[in-house]
Amino acid sequence: MKKIYLFLFIIFIISLFFHFNYKIKNNINIYSEIAKPVFEVTFNKVKEINNNNLSDENIIYIKNYTNNILSDFSFEYFLFFEYPTDMLEVTFYLNSKKLNFNNFYSEKIILNNSKKENHEIKIKINYINNFNKKYFNKLNIKIFAKQLY
Repeated sequence: MKKIYLFLFIIFIISLFFHFNYKIKNNINIYSEIAKPVFEVTFNKVKEINNNNLSDENIIYIKNYTNNILSDFSFEYFLFFEYPTDMLEVTFYLNSKKLNFNNFYSEKIILNNSKKENHEIKIKINYINNFNKKYFNKLNIKIFAKQLY
């Protein structure tokens, strides 16, 4: 029985020696940095649609970089078109491809972080109803984005 205790004690001393010897020789440095999200949205000046101006085109620019700093992760975003009306016909295009909307929500769009991307969303608005009526509401377009990875 004493031999077993002596054997366990020697194993314990040897393991402590190896543990502290390894800990001193291998100094581990940890470096961390917070990821930088870049999701920049710009647009042209919005014009008023009235009986004199029956249509308008506007462009929303969405990009994943600013001042040559690329976003550290990708985004998934979609557009929400608020206050729809039957007096206006509104069409959205992403880089010349028509965007589909379902219940005023666009399809999901990916903005990758692997390279600089610049999405141009063109909005075409046409006044199509009775020209004697006036349209007083504002059209709101909201952009919802979330981080992917």
